[in-house]
Amino acid sequence: MSETAQAESPMAPEQTYAEYPAPDYQAPEAPRTFMQKLMANKILFFGIIGVVVIMLIAVGVYAGTGGTAFGGGKTAPPTTKLAPMESSYDLKGDQVKAGATNEYPVSFGDANDSVVTNVYEVSAVCSWTDDYAGSEPDSMTFELVSPNGKNMSSTSEGTSGNANLKVTEDNITDSKIVDNTGGWTLRVTCNFAGHKDVGPLGFLIYVDAGNNFSAKITYKYYGKEGASTNSTK
Repeated sequence: MSETAQAESPMAPEQTYAEYPAPDYQAPEAPRTFMQKLMANKILFFGIIGVVVIMLIAVGVYAGTGGTAFGGGKTAPPTTKLAPMESSYDLKGDQVKAGATNEYPVSFGDANDSVVTNVYEVSAVCSWTDDYAGSEPDSMTFELVSPNGKNMSSTSEGTSGNANLKVTEDNITDSKIVDNTGGWTLRVTCNFAGHKDVGPLGFLIYVDAGNNFSAKITYKYYGKEGASTNSTK
């Protein structure tokens, strides 16, 4: 090709850096704070609040106040006030046969009494008389037993006798209601009953079968203030 042809050939325009714009780079975002993250998820936020409220309500109910952490509701029931009280009754025992033992559970409360709890003392005043006058001396034993095994006994011999028994429970107080009314027992034993010689020259013998008795049972306990029982205060 000739020099003239080369000179007439169009030349590519010269390009500059200004024709190539630099890419738009965004600055990196700062890390979000804890509250920003928490508020970004409203369901999680209100869910946590709901769980806290439910826990506060449960604590209030469990405490027995019936209210909530925000006040209101039922007030706690008042503490029961106990006072020393006393009651008694008469016991007419049936015949206790010679060589036998009869047991009589001590009863607590009747139509005039409130519910009896916290028994701290029981006493029994007992008496007996020979059922067959003129026979040989008899022997009777009376024993008062508490639920935990404490006991007191008395034996008398002759044509009559008496027994004054008292058992005290040292661990019973008026600070807490305790039902210890079960297991108190009065045991009565006719150790022997003498016979009587009758008939000509005493050849016939009449055997004494046993003896009857009577007892007054008195018990002291801590009961509710204002109950229809005899207070010892």
